[in-house]
Amino acid sequence: MSASEAAKVTHLQSPSPIWGSLPPRTRLVLQDAIQYADGQSGVEPHHLLLALLRAPRSGAQYLLKRSGAELHTLQERVAEFARSEAGSADDIHYSAALMQLLDQARSLAESLGRSYISTSHLLMTLAASDLPVGRLMRDHGLTPARLKRCWRKWQRESNLRRRWALGLEAASVFRPVMPRIPSFKTAAALAGIPWKVLARKSLLHPGYRTDPFRMYRYLRRERPFALDPLLPAFVAVHYKDVQFIIKDSRFGRAPFISDGFPAAVRRQLGAPESHRGLPAMMLFADPPRHTRIRSAFMRVFNSVSMELIRSRMVMTIQKLLDRMAEMDRFDVIEEFSGPLPTMVITGMMGLPESDAPQLAAWSDRMVPAIGIHSSLDDLTRADAAYAEFSDYLQQKLSENPRDGMLGALLDGDAAELPREEFIANCMLLLMAGHETTTSLISNGILLLLRHPDQRAAALRDEKSMAAAVEEILRFESPVQWTGRVAMTDVTLNGCAICRGDLVLAGIGAANRDPSVFDDPERFNVERTENRHIAFGFGIHYCLGAMLAKLEAQIALTEFFRRYPHAALAQKSLRWRPGLVLRCPEQLIVHPK
Repeated sequence: MSASEAAKVTHLQSPSPIWGSLPPRTRLVLQDAIQYADGQSGVEPHHLLLALLRAPRSGAQYLLKRSGAELHTLQERVAEFARSEAGSADDIHYSAALMQLLDQARSLAESLGRSYISTSHLLMTLAASDLPVGRLMRDHGLTPARLKRCWRKWQRESNLRRRWALGLEAASVFRPVMPRIPSFKTAAALAGIPWKVLARKSLLHPGYRTDPFRMYRYLRRERPFALDPLLPAFVAVHYKDVQFIIKDSRFGRAPFISDGFPAAVRRQLGAPESHRGLPAMMLFADPPRHTRIRSAFMRVFNSVSMELIRSRMVMTIQKLLDRMAEMDRFDVIEEFSGPLPTMVITGMMGLPESDAPQLAAWSDRMVPAIGIHSSLDDLTRADAAYAEFSDYLQQKLSENPRDGMLGALLDGDAAELPREEFIANCMLLLMAGHETTTSLISNGILLLLRHPDQRAAALRDEKSMAAAVEEILRFESPVQWTGRVAMTDVTLNGCAICRGDLVLAGIGAANRDPSVFDDPERFNVERTENRHIAFGFGIHYCLGAMLAKLEAQIALTEFFRRYPHAALAQKSLRWRPGLVLRCPEQLIVHPK
């Protein structure tokens, strides 16, 4: 089939949705192919080849550089062909030939034991095709047999840096894990890396959840900025590096969602509907859109009466403590720190308190989908929760509420936002107010139970408790990691970061950096210098940081006033799965 013939069949869908097989690096290349189509309605296989020839840090580049082929001449021929077909169509989509090629690449990946389509699979599929671009590749020395030999050599590569430097395409960001790892030791065996080497160097070590700070100390000493061997991403643990990555405009949030595809292409690839809400949240936006959304919501936050909020917090806290009074033992998270933030933010928004459990349930189902390590099941559950949450808010908005922050938002600049952005960011307020504040209060109670001397110091007065909350935020940061994607090529600590590379900024690690904090491994509520970044930094600094701190101060004070002799009723703790949030799964306490 020629390129011109393929363009006539423009809306061919793949036999089954292919989105779940596309890791971020492959998505980036597929987006670049659209740019190289230069306005044509049908994006063709030769546009994809041009994107692969120019894709930095990819499996395809590894194969190309080791193939011995005449790449410069090939690139000129393909670029010339692409330029001769420039157009100005609005209805951009992938051609039938390209969709068929993607499906063939998926079959090739599966035959090689991979659950994802890498750029190397795309390159090998193109070379084996009967399309004109396939014949052109073979004429220039890119034969299927030669590429297969290069691919096998790559799989046998023993050097960690060389092996993963071009394997970042398999990184998992807000999408199914690629590849799905059956077990840590199995992954080590498949990667051909000694278990002891991986066990010391990867954030996927099973002991990380229990004690991440041991890993941070090792990384700070031996690998302060390097590629993780199992999470193909750069990992930063020094305070100055984390701060730089968070605030520098060359690192962005929007690419996480891979929202650069036209709507028709997203439908062709079978992208989940959950992505309609995530890109609309300010958390995943870059300026100028982030600035526009944040400023509209910030005005409402600044107008909130803190005395009214404080009185509502105290009333809600007392209600929960009264409910716990008759219990011989209780789970602090289930009975207190879990429901409290949702009840508070629900009241602040002007929504019925009786709806708080349902809002918390939706939040719990959506949060895993916006973590670093999300599965296809996570996305499916998040999609359903998003739809239900959105319908709920649509109904409330149709009632034209006048009370609370929701009414204030409707009366302010936020009302001028597109409805999707307005609803998505109202969701974000409810979700953020629930998850991170629950972690903050839970971690605070745990630390003060384990350190009676620090608890006594914290409970002296309001100022002491305020300082204690800052130390809790530093010592057990509710959010341990935040991610960024390089928007352009950047050099950091001598490492070349290419456009599209994922960088994980270790907030929890930075908050224990000995170059910034004296005796950082000691929990000290009387610490005077405490420049922690638990709420982020720069333009993405948490909008509700002040409210979260106030809520934690009141909650911890009232809890220990009611239960001055409380004690832990469990010898060991299980921590919630994932890299991002730091919070126990349960916190069983004897009130005594």
